[in-house]
Amino acid sequence: MRANGDTTGSTDTSRVIADAAIRLFYERGYHGTSIRDIAREANVGIATLFHHHGSKAELLRRIMNTGFDDLLAEMEEAVQAAGDDPAERLSAAVRTHVRCHCERPMESAIATSEMRSVEPPLREEFAAKRERVHALFADALADGAAAGVFDCPTPRETARAVHAMCSAVTGWYRQDGPMSPDEVGELYVGMALRLAGARSPAGAR
Repeated sequence: MRANGDTTGSTDTSRVIADAAIRLFYERGYHGTSIRDIAREANVGIATLFHHHGSKAELLRRIMNTGFDDLLAEMEEAVQAAGDDPAERLSAAVRTHVRCHCERPMESAIATSEMRSVEPPLREEFAAKRERVHALFADALADGAAAGVFDCPTPRETARAVHAMCSAVTGWYRQDGPMSPDEVGELYVGMALRLAGARSPAGAR
């Protein structure tokens, strides 16, 4: 183990603790997990845990912030790279959202299920980030409906359905299963475009 003053060692310990919290929050829920449980899972003392993370609530905040921020960054980059075509933008949003959920299932499930465990004003902060994710689906659907790219008279409601469908992938996907994250992403792109009533070439998937 590195000395306490070693920045890399400190970062590694913080990561070990966060990973332990992720596993336990995922398996037992936030309220079903104690600080002692996390310290035991991470094989560190209580004092070491509090040195790196001020409280259980702080651990949850960091986990959820990282989950939302990483998802948003990857989705926004993918949607921007897709250009102006609404079908391509929707495809990029769905593909990236699903892939992230498949690759980081525990973090994704925690961000979805533990929103109720976060106290205001953090709850509003996370809700705003979730709304930014949702807007990437909703804007593409609304633009596609207005341009006639989608046969979608209710784009706002369809966006809710697409978002919920993509988030639910963590309920069944298994990393040791027969499909890769990319394959699941393409499967969900096809379903989303059918929900949207896509008329563009992208809808032929």
